[in-house]
Amino acid sequence: MSVRFEILVNGVRAPVSGIYGDGLLSANVSYFKRKDDDAEVALSVSGLGQIHSWLKELPVEWIMPPIAIGDEITIRILPGGEFDPPEGISFKHHVALEDPDFGKIEYNLNAWDVDIPLACPPLAKAHLHLFSDETGLSAVHRKAIREFLDRQTQVWPEICAALIRCHPDLKTIEELNGRIDPTIAISMYDESNMMELAFSFAGDELGRDYIVILRDGEVVEVFHTE
Repeated sequence: MSVRFEILVNGVRAPVSGIYGDGLLSANVSYFKRKDDDAEVALSVSGLGQIHSWLKELPVEWIMPPIAIGDEITIRILPGGEFDPPEGISFKHHVALEDPDFGKIEYNLNAWDVDIPLACPPLAKAHLHLFSDETGLSAVHRKAIREFLDRQTQVWPEICAALIRCHPDLKTIEELNGRIDPTIAISMYDESNMMELAFSFAGDELGRDYIVILRDGEVVEVFHTE
């Protein structure tokens, strides 16, 4: 389920806010006064959740118009649909390129996204999310992904061992293979050789991912999100 807030200030529409699926969307009117200072009233709208299909869950805020005592504020709770982008995020910045290694890649906000096949059962596919500029994938990212694909079967036992250590219920490779989602996410945030792999498992709490950090192709950290 998705939701939107449409807010009118004295009949004039403010930015429409919204999130997709699970999360938090909050609209607040606040009053504040310190001794010897003038009173202040303010309208704020914030959220925590997914605001676009290609973005991770984010804390966000929408810029609201100033308000004053005597203003009339109307809040309409709307079903899912289009809404205005939060502060600092544009929904219009979308570029697609044909990459020589990975086929069609799409640039959304500040990162390139593409799905690639994996040849490492039980894994079947990886969603790449690589932060770079509009010109295309960086040489560092391209080299790191190529090396990971070349070595995926060699590094997989080490990744499995890290996941089993981290997961409270998994004890064996067989249990891991039976519950792991065959699609993983791979993110690279800078020009280092650090790569973040996100895994999920059937039967776990909604939204819990297990993160394995690779540096120069070796496992250096594993943890889970809440």
